[in-house]
Amino acid sequence: MARQQGRATRSAWRLGCGRLALTLVPLAIGPSAAAQTASPPSIGQDELDLQGRLNIVLGSGARALGMGGAFLARADDATAASWNPAGLSYLLRPEVSLVWAQNRSDVDAPTEASHFRGRQIDFAAVTFPIQSIAGAAQISYQRMIPFSGRRTIDRASGVSYLDAEGGFDVLALGTGWRVTSTLRVGATLNHWLSGFKQIKLLDRSEERRDSVLEADFRFSGWNTNLGLIWSPRDNLNFGAVAKTPFTGHVRLAKTRRDTFPPVPPATADAYTTNQLDRDDL
Repeated sequence: MARQQGRATRSAWRLGCGRLALTLVPLAIGPSAAAQTASPPSIGQDELDLQGRLNIVLGSGARALGMGGAFLARADDATAASWNPAGLSYLLRPEVSLVWAQNRSDVDAPTEASHFRGRQIDFAAVTFPIQSIAGAAQISYQRMIPFSGRRTIDRASGVSYLDAEGGFDVLALGTGWRVTSTLRVGATLNHWLSGFKQIKLLDRSEERRDSVLEADFRFSGWNTNLGLIWSPRDNLNFGAVAKTPFTGHVRLAKTRRDTFPPVPPATADAYTTNQLDRDDL
């Protein structure tokens, strides 16, 4: 029986593009779940398909994650823009914020053991209050989907390594302000950028010394988040967030190299190389 011990601070795929996501969450309830559309069965592993990967992209911060989706209705710290930009209106003093994330997962089974270690900056922001509009403005960076880290797979036949770096990042310019005593609104302009690079070294065998697989995926696009917080009573908040759809530009480059032992009278290893390079909108 497999024994799994794992702890991860972020989920792996949470790319919110190409659709309109709307969330309404009262402060007292738990996180909501978004539906996903299945990818067409004809899509192959080399196709750049982002359909069916829609979900509600969660924000950053240990306190917010501990509250689940309820933080949408009470986003009152510097990570507010990553949840609900209307919450920036709660900030009354200049703030500099930095969130660090570490991922660790260990899976032990009779035939295979897998270990993952990763760390990266999760969120960084500079926020300034604007007294004239009873609100605040913010410039922020968030690693929406992290990939950095090393995964080690230990099998009876050998050890494989998967090294990855980068992730899907968002640079955001946001603002939030208090319109009335019970209503707060906000918006962010988001620039999606970066991507990830993976290098996989497969274990050796008698027929093949090793195989190296490299994948480089780049992504860019723009969208907007709109948010509001309504407080009909002092102890009751409602939050709503709308995320506009956008078309992202993606680029994929893949390379595979297989190395084979020399065959007499050859004195050097033989190898084969395959490459793929593609752009899509």
